[in-house]
Amino acid sequence: MFRNGLKYEGYNIPHRNYLGKYWIRHGGWYPNAKLKLFKKANFKYEDSEYHPRVFFEGQTHTLKGDIIHYNYPDFHSLFAKLNHQTDFEARKWIRDGRRMNFAICLRKMWTRFVKYYFIKWGLLDGFVGFFLAIYSGMYQFYTYCKYWEIKKKITD
Repeated sequence: MFRNGLKYEGYNIPHRNYLGKYWIRHGGWYPNAKLKLFKKANFKYEDSEYHPRVFFEGQTHTLKGDIIHYNYPDFHSLFAKLNHQTDFEARKWIRDGRRMNFAICLRKMWTRFVKYYFIKWGLLDGFVGFFLAIYSGMYQFYTYCKYWEIKKKITD
């Protein structure tokens, strides 16, 4: 495919994500293609502590083969990562001056659950799909709790 040079400036590669030995096929977890091959001159990251956005100029193409991604060996590692990621997210909300309250948090929790469980068909992954939809909502809740705690320390 690449012997005659690159036809596109970037190539997305689908990720086949796993929780333990379970391949997560739905809920937005597959194919979950990410830009992995690219011309360096066309690519840069956002200046961010965690999960920076990618800025890319040029045409991309999605490849057919998957990257096998063993994200989490077990539920424990998933919870540990949730705790770690929400620390960064709460600080980002503070830094960006985001206005949050409990009502917004509840709405975001609910919409994330609905999106990943129903709209993106996470329900087809059974218990794991249900858990991951709840997990997506809990990400918002944990971040809000940490945000609230930081705000209290700043204002007290």
